[in-house]
Amino acid sequence: MIRLKKEGSYKMGIVFLRAHVKSKFHKITFLSFTLLLLPIYTTSQNRIQIDSLNHLPFEQKVKAPYNLVNTYLKFAEQAKKNGYTLGEMEAYENASLLYYYLGKYDRELHYSLLSISGYKKMGKKDKLARSYGELGYRMKRLNLNKALYYMRKSLRLAEANSYEKILMGLYDNYGVLKEMQLQYDSAYIYYTRGLELKRKYKDRSGLPYSLNNLGGLMALQNKYEQAKLYFKEALKIRKQLYDTLGICETYLILADIYQKERALDSARMNLNFVIEQAGQKQLYLLLSDAYKKRAALNEIERDLAAALSDERKSTRYVDSLTNQSMRDKLAELQVNFETKEKEFELLNERLKTNSFRNWLWVLGLTVVVVFLSALSIQFRRTSEKRRLELQNLKNLEFERMRISRDLHDNIGAELTLITSKLDIKAATTTRREEQSELNDIASLSREASVLLRETIWSIRQDVIKKEELLERIEQFAVKRKHSDLVINCEIECDPTEEVTSANALHLYRIAQEAINNSVKYAKANLIRIKFGTNYIEISDNGEGFDLETYKPGYGIQNIKQRAEEIGTEFILISTNNGTTIRIEGLC
Repeated sequence: MIRLKKEGSYKMGIVFLRAHVKSKFHKITFLSFTLLLLPIYTTSQNRIQIDSLNHLPFEQKVKAPYNLVNTYLKFAEQAKKNGYTLGEMEAYENASLLYYYLGKYDRELHYSLLSISGYKKMGKKDKLARSYGELGYRMKRLNLNKALYYMRKSLRLAEANSYEKILMGLYDNYGVLKEMQLQYDSAYIYYTRGLELKRKYKDRSGLPYSLNNLGGLMALQNKYEQAKLYFKEALKIRKQLYDTLGICETYLILADIYQKERALDSARMNLNFVIEQAGQKQLYLLLSDAYKKRAALNEIERDLAAALSDERKSTRYVDSLTNQSMRDKLAELQVNFETKEKEFELLNERLKTNSFRNWLWVLGLTVVVVFLSALSIQFRRTSEKRRLELQNLKNLEFERMRISRDLHDNIGAELTLITSKLDIKAATTTRREEQSELNDIASLSREASVLLRETIWSIRQDVIKKEELLERIEQFAVKRKHSDLVINCEIECDPTEEVTSANALHLYRIAQEAINNSVKYAKANLIRIKFGTNYIEISDNGEGFDLETYKPGYGIQNIKQRAEEIGTEFILISTNNGTTIRIEGLC
């Protein structure tokens, strides 16, 4: 509509001018005006075309990725010639998306990093947050740790700037990574957040992805009927949108459920549909998965010839990430990008501080001249002292590593051996009383092994990042929780902030005691763990107690003593709505 309106206005202007041009002078003026206006009009038209293609709905982009990807690259070149940097970067970002679905991961990573660099130079934080999230999500098969790094970077940027429409997809994708880590409670929380935002903004094209994710999560936990409800709602929307890719993804997951329920005909019908559609659209990743699942189905039905045929077809389209040379190429691209990213940050920092450094240089030179002799004397005195301190630190580090190694190799091995012998003895004895006692002793031995591993973890390093400590606490909480209990972990500070290994072990033990109390006595269905710059807080929504009549047991006394040992304040709050334990004053 806009293009035709502008085109019409332009032509009407030309007709009007022609009608009123009579003299030779006027004709020359008219011709000059036309030549001046034409480039502006052409550039405007090009931008409209580029924006129209870049902002196509997702389901339309992935309908024919093989044909559309070259168009995006041509438009990127055209935008570059016209000086339209935003359109160029958006075209690269879209090309990256389509290469991902075509299974060409080296090109996907190349254009993804190219668009991120461009958005960073332009200061487009919203585009940068989205691109970091896409990069993290697509790296999940190659390097899960790197995928989590980029995804968390994206989430921090989007949440800090309240980019809710970008967070709709980010929460979904981060939930997938949590699911890959087998952290199903965390995955459910992020899937639900994404679904709520999509319902809020009426994002019909995005809703099926959240519903699919929740359905897949239910299926992993064998809650098939609940999973089918999510998939049914997702399919209804996708069929209305003619989203072939989304329909294929849903049918693939449903095929797994039908196979587990022994509804083999339904499973085969779904897989045949996916193979037909993915083959037509050249979606090789989906095609490979569908052939592999149908091969397994043929094997169940004892049709070994068909199973072998489908397995070979699946191998033909197998993920190119299994190729080592491709892995090396992707790793090289990633390293180059990270190097350039650091160089860019350093260059910005230098530009910001250049004038300030010049002033410091003059001041510093004056100070050096005045105090040169004093510094020389001081240097001689402290040089030897520093050398001795460094030697002591090296000796301490060596001794710490030796102790942790000895604990692991000697005591750890002995505990494992004791546990094994006790298990064997308990399994062979016929006396129930003796068997029960042996099982109890074996359980104590296993708990001692766990405590030993946790101690080794803390003493093997000088400092521990808060993010790593919180993940350890979350892992412990998940192991201790019952089926109705939800664990919610939040970090309200820089995740890379560090605490000493000694303090980290104390905080971990405090958290263990607090979580055990909530699980055993509070009858809670929610435990929330918060980690801030100078505090850690563990709270629940269970049954509290009266602080005035309460006599602290060994657990609470132990928490208080540990807090005092690391120079922090222990705060205990309890009401009918739950109990909160807070440690304040962390350095």
